[in-house]
Amino acid sequence: MVADSILFTTNGQQQNVKLVAYGQNAYFHRKGRIGTTTWASDKPHVLLDSVLVEEGAVLTIDPGARIYGANKSVLLVAGQLQVQGTPQERVYFSGYRREEGYRTLPGQWEGIRILATSAGNQIKYADIKNTVYGLRIGNPGKTGTLIEGSIVAHALLGGVVAFTSEVQLVNTLIYNCGQYGFGGLGGGKYELLYTTIASYQNPLQRETPLLAVTDFIPETDIKDQPASLRLVNSIVYSDGYSTVNEVLVEPATAATEVSHSLLRTQMYRELLEGKGNLLNTEPKFKAPTKYDFSLDTLSPASGAAKVLSTIRHDIKGTPRSTTRPDIGAYERTVD
Repeated sequence: MVADSILFTTNGQQQNVKLVAYGQNAYFHRKGRIGTTTWASDKPHVLLDSVLVEEGAVLTIDPGARIYGANKSVLLVAGQLQVQGTPQERVYFSGYRREEGYRTLPGQWEGIRILATSAGNQIKYADIKNTVYGLRIGNPGKTGTLIEGSIVAHALLGGVVAFTSEVQLVNTLIYNCGQYGFGGLGGGKYELLYTTIASYQNPLQRETPLLAVTDFIPETDIKDQPASLRLVNSIVYSDGYSTVNEVLVEPATAATEVSHSLLRTQMYRELLEGKGNLLNTEPKFKAPTKYDFSLDTLSPASGAAKVLSTIRHDIKGTPRSTTRPDIGAYERTVD
């Protein structure tokens, strides 16, 4: 706390106006390049401008770290990003305004951008909010990006958008973005396991589906690129009546496996019927208007997932059922 005062004298009358301000010590990152380094969790990190992780360098972010982005700031990754959150100590990315009115406001900072020379990125148990793009990935031919146990929300444009890249999402929640929740454009290899992509009472006027994987990039000359989508044990759903097709896969043959998922789609009803999928069935989230996308006790997604032996916990670290796990990022627990 910093305290001061201003003394006013007006027509012989004095007024002493007290001033009080609160601040927090932090690491401030100004525009520039960084080599191999670790961002610790002892103090917040504030991005004041664009910060570039140089090619060949590794930025490691410790469990429990907090990163706040100022207006137009962006984390550029030409090297490698290792976000090492845990279910107990999540890593938190958001805009740097702390007032309550800014908590869900999109577009406060640019987000994280994975560049063409970057490879082998891992983002585990991180919350990425208030961005223009949560994660924008464009590294064709490079080792893929793993996003696990994370939440991406309140993005002005896309939540996670990749271009001709390789991305895997596991136990991840994406909600209330202005464009795609997840977009894999211009080809690429995409795998979404136990992932929830949702839009409920979204103040942003969205005109794109929540999930899109295509062999082209709109408004460019890039087309007919090899594309594949594996979508298992995932939910893609919204609350509006205007968007009945929340899944786009072009060409349809790019959907190499879509099973045991709860999806809102009219376009692909015949293609996706069976295979354990639940189509156009309200998932019954516990409290989506309060951004709680865990499952209600009557959710049809409860116990309807396919057992994936390599994934034993959910987004909160809750053990998955070994016989009848739940679809989506959250394993339902008994209240």
